[in-house]
Amino acid sequence: MNKIRKTYKFRLYPSNQIQGKLQFILNNCRYLYNTQLEYEKQIYFLDKSYA
Repeated sequence: MNKIRKTYKFRLYPSNQIQGKLQFILNNCRYLYNTQLEYEKQIYFLDKSYA
């Protein structure tokens, strides 16, 4: 039986300029995720249901 690979691992070796851009993008993604999560928690707390 053949095995199916479900994940891949990649290593990145970005330059300092690219590393700064990646950090900026990831920080924005984290901020948006946390903001949306907090909003959903508030909605659930008020209505006891999910939006």
